[in-house]
Amino acid sequence: MTETITSQAETSEEVSEKRFLQFLERGENPYDYERILLKRHFPRIQAILQEKSPPPYELEIQPSAKCDINCRHCFGRECNKLQGRLEKKEFDKLAEDIQDFEQDGFKIETVKFCGTTGEPLVNPYTGYAIEVFSDTGKEIRMFTNGMGILRVNCLGTSNLESILKINNLNLSLDAGSDETIKRIKGSNADYNQIMQGLERIAHLRKSKKPALVVSYVITHDNYFDVERATIDARNAGADVMRFKIDLTAQSEIMDLSEKILEILQKAKSHESPSFKVISIHSDEEIQGRNPSIFGKRTKYSDCYTSYLWSCVSPDFQLYPCGHSCHGDSEPYGNLHEQTLKEIWKSTKAKERRENLPCKGCNFCPPFGSRTNDFIDFLSSLSPEKLNELHEEYVK
Repeated sequence: MTETITSQAETSEEVSEKRFLQFLERGENPYDYERILLKRHFPRIQAILQEKSPPPYELEIQPSAKCDINCRHCFGRECNKLQGRLEKKEFDKLAEDIQDFEQDGFKIETVKFCGTTGEPLVNPYTGYAIEVFSDTGKEIRMFTNGMGILRVNCLGTSNLESILKINNLNLSLDAGSDETIKRIKGSNADYNQIMQGLERIAHLRKSKKPALVVSYVITHDNYFDVERATIDARNAGADVMRFKIDLTAQSEIMDLSEKILEILQKAKSHESPSFKVISIHSDEEIQGRNPSIFGKRTKYSDCYTSYLWSCVSPDFQLYPCGHSCHGDSEPYGNLHEQTLKEIWKSTKAKERRENLPCKGCNFCPPFGSRTNDFIDFLSSLSPEKLNELHEEYVK
């Protein structure tokens, strides 16, 4: 009997180790979410699995509910839009709240400007916010459509001057010509204006800061522009060309999957030591053989992402994440009334996190779904086994 139990225990350990390695081998590029989580945030994950509530490592800020273009593939089109924009007093309070928020030995590490239905640089106060947060010592990131890079902000200076102080700029291009960009993003979109802004940043930045990532959502309307956009991004001075597929259009992507894979290989041929071309999806995902990545959630599991990421909305409320920052989702609390730390530690926030995902979780990004799957698996391991695997394969 003792021999049987030992054998079963050994088999269970072998299975756990095999699954752990399968998770680590899912990605072979800088967007290898699982390995990055364990390299950068292992103590935080341990604390979450111990049912502690350390601050999120990333706080997303959505400065505006408005956008200056109209992308056909934007998941925010299906969301109940919030109203408002953040101004100086809100950004000043946020900077103070972030500096004061320390718990269980953890702090917020990254501040990210982004938008569900809005574009950060539509707000003239976003340049001011970058200046404020650049004094906090946090990593600063921005996702933008690029139309406002050279726009004048509330400081009377170009947004370009403020952008040069951030760590990472992710520019959503999604086209390789002015004709394509106007067709999929509306007449306000200007390909040449966006590329001019990218070139200016690349020319003026120092020590590769900010890192320049050009993103491209592949749809049935723009897949043919992939190689041309890659060449333009490389010539403009980008560091990375990052592709993902339109998660709202499963059937169209599956029908075009072989053409998409072929043209991604052509784009990859333009890599150099200083320019990387990356697809965050596997061939199986693009071909639809892993349909769980597409669009609306089809399964309900614990949302560990909400412990790692949180979002400030344009009307100054705190939401679980950037993808749930809309009128059909319930916020944790109002930052006009409480501090960031008070809201995060509140009973309401705790109950919200424990009951996610919910009806407000329309779309889960690849980072979210993969993080939830991975940490759900890690929660099945004993603390000792988790430490052992981390020590052997990651640390």
